[in-house]
Amino acid sequence: MYSKPVFSEKPLLMPTVKVKNIVRDPKGYIPFLQPVYEAIVNALETNASLITVDIFANNENFDCKKKVTGFVVTDNGIGFTSENRASFCEYKSDYKIDLGCKGVGRYTWLKVFDEVKIESFTGKERVFLTFAKNFDEGEIKNIEEHISQEPKTCLSFLKVSKEYEKKRIAADVEKVKHEVEKYLLAKLFLLSRNKKKFEIRFNLDEKSSKITNENLLNLEEEIFEIEEEIGENKKKHKFRLYYNFAEKKGANCDMWYCANGRTVTNFHKDITSFSGLPDNCRMSCLLISEYFDERVNNERNAFICHGQSKPTIENPITFFSINASLKEKIDKIILKKYPEIEINNKKIIEECINENPHLTNFINEDPSLIKNKKHIVKNATSKYLKEKDNVRDKFVKLLEKRDLDSKEFYKVIYEISNISARELSQYFAYRQQIINALGELNSDFNKQEKLLHDLFMRRGDISGASNNTYDTNIWLLDDKYMSYEQMFSDKQIKTIKEALAKENLNSEGERYEPDLAIFYSKNGRKDVVVVEFKSIGAKPGEKSIAFSEISRNLGVICKSIDGINVLYGYIITKLDEKFRSIIEMQPGVKKMFSANEKPLYYIYNENLRDKNGDKKDGHIYILDTELLWSDADARNKVFLDIIKHS
Repeated sequence: MYSKPVFSEKPLLMPTVKVKNIVRDPKGYIPFLQPVYEAIVNALETNASLITVDIFANNENFDCKKKVTGFVVTDNGIGFTSENRASFCEYKSDYKIDLGCKGVGRYTWLKVFDEVKIESFTGKERVFLTFAKNFDEGEIKNIEEHISQEPKTCLSFLKVSKEYEKKRIAADVEKVKHEVEKYLLAKLFLLSRNKKKFEIRFNLDEKSSKITNENLLNLEEEIFEIEEEIGENKKKHKFRLYYNFAEKKGANCDMWYCANGRTVTNFHKDITSFSGLPDNCRMSCLLISEYFDERVNNERNAFICHGQSKPTIENPITFFSINASLKEKIDKIILKKYPEIEINNKKIIEECINENPHLTNFINEDPSLIKNKKHIVKNATSKYLKEKDNVRDKFVKLLEKRDLDSKEFYKVIYEISNISARELSQYFAYRQQIINALGELNSDFNKQEKLLHDLFMRRGDISGASNNTYDTNIWLLDDKYMSYEQMFSDKQIKTIKEALAKENLNSEGERYEPDLAIFYSKNGRKDVVVVEFKSIGAKPGEKSIAFSEISRNLGVICKSIDGINVLYGYIITKLDEKFRSIIEMQPGVKKMFSANEKPLYYIYNENLRDKNGDKKDGHIYILDTELLWSDADARNKVFLDIIKHS
């Protein structure tokens, strides 16, 4: 490929900084295809109209999965002229700075490849050199006279560096083409818009693909301006948004901040937070501005002002302001194309309020044009917590005053009451989620007993009256049971007795474990509630065991713990037709009224006695899980309706 060079008499200007030191400098992630990106950009900037990327690959570990081993990029640009050679030898050259060049792109080549061979024909000269980390030793002297009809430059990237050996990409010509198009879309689009013709060919074995100005993605343009946030003479900066809607099922949105004709970073996730577009549509966007061009790093993979929270003289506009304007512009574009999204917006707002009634005011104030449930709730919660802190601080400061202003006092009291009402609504919204979970369990016969049990209270736990409100969900049974003294889940009666009576007397049956045992103190005496769960899909015979278990556990507790007053027992399961027939044959069973016509049975047990032989009242209820669910749902919705309307 290469003929023997003739050395020029005078070497060109050599870099004042060693290449090996520069190569260590690039910040952030350098992709494997970065040298190809830079080579294509260089070619385009030398007026190349035809660029060919020949891809080389081999089998990886002999498993027939080919991975790229290198590239040869050939173009018909003006070639390695004396001006280009001088710029090549100068670190951070300002040659072509008006085209967005930073004079450092070629150094990223040596992160991925150990060396790059360059052969260029300018029409009058042939230049050949090897660009490597020891380039400062004068290797760009290989120049000879060579008269040729057409200029041509060939860059060979064939020796992958050790660092990138395991980062090689799959040998897929379409994938390479897609990545190049995505990275250079801004530059290619602007060239095409300016009537520049180009063709970039990609070859791998017998396969080929290409990008041309004719098949490039067509983009529409929207322009907006943002005023500087600091300084006396606040300049307005122009931002150009280019966008396209294309039907592509399952595709992600390609949305990029761009600088110097390259895609730099993806749009902030809040901007792309709309949950899908109609018709399986995909939206592509590019945001271009001179403001970005002046503030992109040398590697063009980040902006130097990206993490800045406040404006400065050097960076008078924050990304927060840029994103706010960008989000509004994109949402308006989408709503114009898909007005039916408004219907979905209303549905999302309604869902947010139903699930978070304490945030209603802030949810209704959400300014976004395209609603996203997650972001609405997140922003509303942040505002609500801030308001809570402000009201609390105001109340503390008010109490510190010697002379209370009655008007101010009543205003703060009203604000505190308002916060309290919202806290209450948050709790009932939480309860609704638990009720919904109970409804799902009720509809699935494969759900096990432990899931039903854990919904009420986690097995193995002990909960006291001072514990967190969310420790148990015994309110599912009835709200009156929320004022318990202590509750035990899957604990031996021996353990329960020790916790309540502080004694350990031997008593028959102490090792039995009620599913739930709940104790209430009243005038020195204790009422007790025992709950037994049976799997929703269990067979009638397995459910029947609950009859003996409930009476046995009530009896052992009655004899083991002093001061028992009244005992209540609950059997909770799915009351299918076969099990109902078994229940109705039991002596003393009474069928009771229920609001939704689901079965509810009651048994009075008059045979419970304490350790002194005194009789205690025992009331046993057998409930269908659907009745439990519908009753809890109805009670909770009454509270939610009251809170919403207030």
